[in-house]
Amino acid sequence: MTAQTTDSNSVGRATAAPAQPLPHEVDYSGRIPLLILITCSVLWLLFSLFTGVFAAVKMHAPGMFANVAALTYGRVAAVSLSSFYYGFASQAAIAIALWLFARLGKTFLILPRGTIIAALLWNLVLLLGILGIFSGEMNQFAGYQLPLWTAPAFFVIFIVLGLSGILTYIARTERDSYPSTWFLFTAFFAFAWLLTIAWLMLGHYPVRGIFQPIVATWYENNFMNMWLAPVALAVVFYFVSKLSQQPLYSFNLAACGFWFYVAFAPASGFQNISAIPNWMPALSSVINVILLLPAIAFGLNWYYTCSRQSKNKKIKDPSSKYMAFAAFAFLLGAFLTALISCPLVDSVVGLTLFIPGVTQWISYGFIAMAFFAAIIHIVPRLTETDWPSVKLLSGHYGLTVAGIVILVLGLTVGGLVQGQAINDPAISSIQISKKVVPFIGVSTLGLLLLFLGQLALLLNLISMFKNACCCILPMNKEAAR
Repeated sequence: MTAQTTDSNSVGRATAAPAQPLPHEVDYSGRIPLLILITCSVLWLLFSLFTGVFAAVKMHAPGMFANVAALTYGRVAAVSLSSFYYGFASQAAIAIALWLFARLGKTFLILPRGTIIAALLWNLVLLLGILGIFSGEMNQFAGYQLPLWTAPAFFVIFIVLGLSGILTYIARTERDSYPSTWFLFTAFFAFAWLLTIAWLMLGHYPVRGIFQPIVATWYENNFMNMWLAPVALAVVFYFVSKLSQQPLYSFNLAACGFWFYVAFAPASGFQNISAIPNWMPALSSVINVILLLPAIAFGLNWYYTCSRQSKNKKIKDPSSKYMAFAAFAFLLGAFLTALISCPLVDSVVGLTLFIPGVTQWISYGFIAMAFFAAIIHIVPRLTETDWPSVKLLSGHYGLTVAGIVILVLGLTVGGLVQGQAINDPAISSIQISKKVVPFIGVSTLGLLLLFLGQLALLLNLISMFKNACCCILPMNKEAAR
């Protein structure tokens, strides 16, 4: 009698427990919308780097296409930055976040058809916005240079994409939340908030005077720190545990670092801005130093998680080297950001190429490399086909790393030379410009290498789609899972 009762209870619990789909079933539920977002993000990145190289060449040869208004340096540079922010980074972040919501929750992606429509509309709005910049309909604010009407359009589209992520999280069968989920929720709510504030305060009801650069700086800083960086951190936290096959070392340490980051990151970014109240750069400098605490907490958590991995159980995943580079770039980026907040350092490099160099290191070294780690890992599982060319994959990593290092070194070393020359009253402005030109050329070479690396990724992606459609590599389907 007791045995029968136990059996019936266990059957009842098994019936009540939600069935968890297999990983490849989860991937299949979001295959089409995620592949659209990822493919479009790679295409926009190539376009961003191409226009970035063109803008850098214009700095050496300002007379090139001087009679074509659409190809002036200001418009081409704005197109390059907007394509990176809204074409590559934002679309890749959305695709990665939706995949992580489904995978961590062990559930199917909700609203896949709505996500497809939203993804197509996102690219249409961005394309029209880029054409608007070329035609002269652009804003003067860095990070918000697309025409004013694009912000409410992106907001409406993001409602559908955000609902897909939130509803997927609600429908999860795995009830425990992983730290990656904390960062994803932060990013999704922050992005909608940022778009609303930017459209209201810089567009629909524009603030006046000195408040405009303050709001614009706040928007661009939080676009990086509260939208793109949290998704990149979610990727690193996910892959550190997955690739090492070890549980996260400390959830308490992760929670402590998370709350420190969320509390202080929104107020940073003003340390190198002039013509604003003195308390804002001072406060921002202090906050940048405080942000070293969550960076140290994250770094220790990642290190101790990976250190427990057995040498005999190492997983040979191509995304691991991307993830390791992104984690290192995050820690170095936090240190460099705190370094340029010091008054002695700021007095030398505060108004030089060094600051864009640090920004590029965070943008490409941390955020882009974290997104590449996710893309390299996710796409084979969506197509059920391994990457066709190992050489192209290795070429992508090598060219990307080389491009990032050369780009950042050119700007930072050039910034140091420029800063020392600016502080020397015996050197004229023309001589300063001549000193900086070679370093801009080096940074242009870095952008060119980055472009070639992404071209290798696109070629590999096209070959993968051909193999997936033609079923040329049926044996690789199980390996990709």
